[in-house]
Amino acid sequence: MKKLLTILFIPNFLFAGWTVGYAALDFDDTVDLGALYASYSWQTSDTVEVEVGLGIGVSDDSAEYNESGVSVAAVAELDPSLLLRGKYLVNESFFVGLSAGRIAGSGTVLACAGTSCFSESVSDSDFDIGIGAGFRFGNDNSFSVTFDNIADTQLLSIGYSF
Repeated sequence: MKKLLTILFIPNFLFAGWTVGYAALDFDDTVDLGALYASYSWQTSDTVEVEVGLGIGVSDDSAEYNESGVSVAAVAELDPSLLLRGKYLVNESFFVGLSAGRIAGSGTVLACAGTSCFSESVSDSDFDIGIGAGFRFGNDNSFSVTFDNIADTQLLSIGYSF
């Protein structure tokens, strides 16, 4: 019986409950990054849904500065990051939720003056909780728009669920 239930559950896990999309991240109103993400959602009751996802950075943020022979360049990148979201389904198309996320990033600064250059790279990750809300346009195959605020990071996601 357990084997039969497992066989019946596998197609549901493989082909239902998934969302893919793009997320725009804004750190402290200074660094803007983008990520492609995939998440899996399952409903635990009529009004509660759980979502777990992974984002991979695809859009970096950079800045350059030149003055009096000194040149400085900086690049910020998003490393693979995780999100866990609990959603309260207000109705079929709107939800509010609590989010917990590990957002990881790295940055490199290069400074040159004349013929000498200096480079420094750092990486950091933050785990924090936040709140969010979202709209779903459709039932089974649907588009969604979600906003989360986790610590000092605003996360706007646009996705397609199937």
